[in-house]
Amino acid sequence: LLRYQEEISQLKDRLKVLYNLRQNNNGQLNDIENGELIKKLDQYFQLTMQLETMKSE
Repeated sequence: LLRYQEEISQLKDRLKVLYNLRQNNNGQLNDIENGELIKKLDQYFQLTMQLETMKSE
C-alpha cells in the first residue's frame, strides 16, 4: 500500500512539472513531453484505481 502511495506521489510531482511547463509555454508541450504526460496520466490513474480497490478490500 505504501509503495503505491509513494509511486503516486512521484507521479503527481512529475505531472505538476509537466503541467507548469505547459502553462508557461502557451499550453504547448513538445512531442516527447506530450508522450510522457499521457503515459504518466495512464500510470497515475491505474495506480489510484488499484489503491482504491486495495483500500476497499
